[in-house]
Amino acid sequence: MIVSAMLAGCSATGGDDDGGGGSGFHAVKLPDEQAPNDVRAVYCTAPNKCIIATRVNVGDPGAVFAASDTAVGDKLFDGKYMGPLSSVSGVLGDLDFVGLEPTRNGVVARITASSVYAVASGDVTAKASWSFVSMGRHNGDSLPLNAMAALQQGSDGKWLFINEQGAVYSADQPPSATTLWTSVWSPDATPSIPADFEDQYAADPTLCDADVTAGGLPEPSSMAYIAQDLSVIVTPAGGLNQSGTAKPGVCISVDKGAHFYNVAFTGVPDDVSSPGPLGVMCSDKDTCWAYNGLSNQAGTVYIYYTTNASAGKASTWTRAMLPASVTTGDDTTLSGIFFAPDKMHGWTVGNIAHHPLVMRTTDAGKTWKDVSGSVQAATDADLYNGFALDNDHVWLAGRFGTLLATRTAQQ
Repeated sequence: MIVSAMLAGCSATGGDDDGGGGSGFHAVKLPDEQAPNDVRAVYCTAPNKCIIATRVNVGDPGAVFAASDTAVGDKLFDGKYMGPLSSVSGVLGDLDFVGLEPTRNGVVARITASSVYAVASGDVTAKASWSFVSMGRHNGDSLPLNAMAALQQGSDGKWLFINEQGAVYSADQPPSATTLWTSVWSPDATPSIPADFEDQYAADPTLCDADVTAGGLPEPSSMAYIAQDLSVIVTPAGGLNQSGTAKPGVCISVDKGAHFYNVAFTGVPDDVSSPGPLGVMCSDKDTCWAYNGLSNQAGTVYIYYTTNASAGKASTWTRAMLPASVTTGDDTTLSGIFFAPDKMHGWTVGNIAHHPLVMRTTDAGKTWKDVSGSVQAATDADLYNGFALDNDHVWLAGRFGTLLATRTAQQ
């Protein structure tokens, strides 16, 4: 666990003010054996109560560590073959981590395989809080290798689960070796799910004919959203590596995955191969943001936002105002978006020509400002994700062991 002495072990701080009111970030050093690996996610309950998740590049497999805004502490668990995760996953080889997600049952570590459930039911920085069980089976087989995109349990005991480039699954009991999952939506599967999808689509072409989630490497930090009461599910449409005929935008379900409807965005480019969003992030069942940006496709950089996602196919999505320095180039990638609890202060991260990109909003994502100068003294690596404990305590995660923090994001 992190102890007070750990806070005295600060790494070097630095970074000039970005000229836009954002204080500089400082680097937090990873253990040497993890330094080549990507930091894929951060989650905190206090400045000195954080966890980070890594994905292997070279050397040690991905792991989850306790951390603070000044240091990385104990390794809580890793994805090493024949370790605790491997023993219940049914997967041969090392596992990695793609995200950390709060749920009704605790914080879930999203893994590069769908067959294992890792959750902390107490203090996330304590090893004893974490448990690992098999997710269960589908049609008699283990769940596939696709990365976990989203998982939630409703108050009625029903569970919903989505995997990357996969399906929406439903179960009536918690993950366990005996849990039986049922596919409830995967219209481009063979055969389609539901089985009469073609007839339903012919009768109602507003249904979403698309894979449930898009996919790419590295995986977007927020591939899909399931509300904690299961009332709203939002996934990309028309995105990278996504099949089907849905128009670029999002697909939304308001009936626990029984039906998804396509909400098309206006103004997206029509002359690129992947005009739809890479990922979606929601702070609640109405307030969501969808983002795109691929370095090899000029004109794909955008953020759309809504405040009524629970309206389903009647929801309205508006294109945000982004700085020209971000939208006019042909080598920009957006990788993640996250917000403080007030839902007004948010950050988007990625890279421009493999130099770190950070944008900030103070108006709930309607307008964004490039504040990349706040990280220039701390890193020159691509950024993948981040976390805001409040408006000032912010962490950024990225390539090659990049973990940055600040306590004064709004100063």
